[in-house]
Amino acid sequence: MKKHLFYIILLGFSQYLAAQSPWTRAKKAGFVQLNSNYIRANAQFNDSSKVIETPYTVTDIHVSLYADYGITDRLTIALDVPFKILTNTGGEAVPISIRNLIGGNGEDFAPQQPNPNLAAGSQTRLGGVGVTAKYRIIQSPLVVSAQLRGDIPTRGRFETTDNTGLNTNEPAYKITPSLLFGGGSDRVFGAGEIGFAYRPTFYNDFIANAQIGVSFLQKRLYIIIPVQYRQALNGGNSWSEGIYTGLYAPRQSYFALGLKGFYNITSHVGVSAYMFGATSGRNVAAAPSFGIGVHYKWGE
Repeated sequence: MKKHLFYIILLGFSQYLAAQSPWTRAKKAGFVQLNSNYIRANAQFNDSSKVIETPYTVTDIHVSLYADYGITDRLTIALDVPFKILTNTGGEAVPISIRNLIGGNGEDFAPQQPNPNLAAGSQTRLGGVGVTAKYRIIQSPLVVSAQLRGDIPTRGRFETTDNTGLNTNEPAYKITPSLLFGGGSDRVFGAGEIGFAYRPTFYNDFIANAQIGVSFLQKRLYIIIPVQYRQALNGGNSWSEGIYTGLYAPRQSYFALGLKGFYNITSHVGVSAYMFGATSGRNVAAAPSFGIGVHYKWGE
């Protein structure tokens, strides 16, 4: 029962925390969550890790439907379907260094000279779809699982028909194998993930995530502090989309911290709220993200 309790806790926030949890669902048990987060940015970390202000403001509203299901007590499959609502107020694009946007084949994605004007506009469409399989290897004393996630782009390269700089997903297929581990007591728990994101036609990433949580109010309220680290690796090609807005820009790296709260309304229904943001990074927004979610679970 404890392993399922932990999994429910760690899954109660978003698909990002779900990817970091080693606990698998019980056979025929399931979980569905509707999650939304909001970020509004007029500054970003450039590829030299310096914060630069932009004359335009980019808004990213991300609504996602996440679901997972226990095939066996050891094997859980999951599906994540995001929907993106993006806007840009428009203005002259801020020049960024292209030192880390040069592809491994020598292709150079230098910004246009003079700097292009980004048009005011919006994009509303499906984002990249994620499919995950997680298999528990060890149950005690430390839970260890192997995970394989595949991300499928719904928009390819150069499909944007305007010059707003808005991008709804990476224009690349991505496969992320990772090792998950975690443990704890009824009151305090923690989990971590180490993995490698592989793109067949582009560069790769190293990822490392961790989280620690504490329960209150007879296990109805949980507070979790997550940490996420992503580092783009040298070599491989890059794409040029998103380099002025930070929306799925190439060579993104960051160290991010968050604070999340989760409350069980009933044994089946719960709600969550969180804030998250990069404290340092490259080619990502320098602004916090705020989110809320509601979920339903069965078959514990």
